[in-house]
Amino acid sequence: VCTGTDMKLLRPSSPESHYETLRHLYQGCQVVQGNLELTYLPADADTAFLK
Repeated sequence: VCTGTDMKLLRPSSPESHYETLRHLYQGCQVVQGNLELTYLPADADTAFLK
């Protein structure tokens, strides 16, 4: 079980590492407790790690 996020629409403190942080938190996760907010990602972001 992975913990969800509660950022609402706040911008990430480090846009450069935001994608890597999400990937680290949710790669291989099968159950998210709470919300999974995918905001402020580049248009070409590979979200395959969520499968």
